Formats: sequence, C-alpha cells, structure tokens
Amino acid sequence: MVLVLGHNLNPSLLIVILTNIMKKLIYLFLTVLIVGCSDDDGNPCLYNPTLTTSAVTNITETSATLNGVISIVSENCDDPNNTEQGFVYATTIQPTIANNKINVNGTEVTTTLENLEANTTYYARTFLTNALGEFYGNEVSFITDVQGLNIGDLANGGIVFWINPNDTQHGLVCAPEDLPISQWGCKGLYIETDTTIGSGLSNTINIVNSCDYENIAARICNDFNFNGYEDWYLPSKDELNLLYNNLHLNGIGNFENGDGNCCNGWYWSSSDGELNGAAAWVQSFRDDQYGGTQATYDIGIKYFENHVRAIRSF
Repeated sequence: MVLVLGHNLNPSLLIVILTNIMKKLIYLFLTVLIVGCSDDDGNPCLYNPTLTTSAVTNITETSATLNGVISIVSENCDDPNNTEQGFVYATTIQPTIANNKINVNGTEVTTTLENLEANTTYYARTFLTNALGEFYGNEVSFITDVQGLNIGDLANGGIVFWINPNDTQHGLVCAPEDLPISQWGCKGLYIETDTTIGSGLSNTINIVNSCDYENIAARICNDFNFNGYEDWYLPSKDELNLLYNNLHLNGIGNFENGDGNCCNGWYWSSSDGELNGAAAWVQSFRDDQYGGTQATYDIGIKYFENHVRAIRSF
C-alpha cells in the first residue's frame, strides 16, 4: 500500500486514511499474538503453574532440607524453552534466581542445603522459569542452629558445664565466681526437693517459698542478676556433682578447694537431705582424698555456712 499526500489533501480525509491504517496494523498484531499463543488449531494456550514451598526440615548448624510441590496445568501449549525449576534461597526476603538457585526436577521436590552459616535466618521458595516467565511459590524462613558448645565455653551468661546429650543446643552454665557463703536455712523443716539433673530450679523455688530466712543459699541464687540473666538457681545434688567433675577437676571455674578458707571447700546443693529437716546435701571440692564426696551429716547441717555457686539452664 502506497500513500501519496498532496499539499491540498483534505485534513478530514487524512484522518480517515490514517485511522484505517492503524486498524489494519492492530489486526495484524493481534493475529500474530493469537497464533503465537495457540496450538495448530488456533486454540489459546493456557499455562498455569502452581508452586508451593513446604516447611523446612532437618535444620542443623550448617544444613537444612527444603521441600515443596511444583505442578503445571498446560492446555494447548507447546513445551516452553529453557525450563528450570527448584528452589531459590538467600539471607534476605523474596529470593529470586539472581540469588542462590538449586535446580530440582519433578513434582514433589526436595533438596538439602549445605555449608550454611550457623545461627542465621534464611528465606527460601520454589521457582519455575522458562520462555513464558518467572514463577515463584510462597516464601518460608528458617534459622540454622547455634554453633555447638563445649564444656568450659563462656556462653549464655556463664561457664558451660553440661550439655544435654539429647539436645545439644541446651544445657547448664554456672556463674564464674562464688556468691557469698551462707546457710541453707530452716533447720528442722523438711522441704520437698529432688536430686536429679534439671531439678535445681524447682528445688530453689520450693526453698524460697517455704523458708522465710534471709540470705540463705537458695534465696541468694534466686535474687542473683548477672550478664543480663535473672533466672539463676542453686544446683541440685546431681547438678553440683557435674560442676565438680566437668569443671573443677579440669581446673575450670575458680572453685574453693578448702585450702585455708572458712568452709573447707564444701558447696551447698538445693537438695534437702534428711526427712527430719536437719541437713541438706553438700559436696566437697577439696583437692585431697575428700574431693568429690557428697554428704548430709555432719557437714550439711542447715545452719552451717558453706560455699554457694549459682547456675542456670539454657
């Protein structure tokens, strides 16, 4: 089509001509678009991917397993070119294929990330990309575990002296120094307590609520505020033994060893020792044949003064 415009062409006629040209061009464009998005019979292409990112599992200090589902409903479409799918992840929200990308084929997809940073928040989601566009699933986040601790480490407000073998992210720490020497208190009153690992906190609470003496071992620990933590308590008999075996015998913790001090290296526990309420469990931290000994009578008489070391759980 050739259009020759003269100097004397009517403006209204010019508008009509240009309008017809634009209509033809729009028709031609739509025809090409429909053909490009349809099958050989002219039916339109319907492409609908569904991406779901499931909960993250098997989280450790440096690894985690991503899970998801990627399904595609496609009608009258040719297979798009350059299709990739899997997971993207990053330490910032809304990760894309420009961040970390792992290709995983299939509908139910899973992959394990390695070499992650400990105690770090990550964000992840499923993805699918091809010639038709980029598609993403919902975002999930997870925090990698804290770096593993060792006995003697300074962490969580004190010195680590026990790590739970069934959950290595939790355990017990002690204050780095003794609190003032004191009585156990309330001689003649038996207070319901336990001796096991994990019972020191409830023991301390029971003592404080049952014995109104001031400046007793349990109350001093209960009122202790150190390194931003206020949940200290007097260790149970078995927790006190952990202090002796795991720290003192390895030269850690600056415990009194009975060399010229007032209490001959004896430390209070929060475990009541006698049904008549006369004595509680104590343990020797001396560096002689008595070291490690646990006793009630005669050393643990409740009005005696012994050393006090506060602990807390994490």
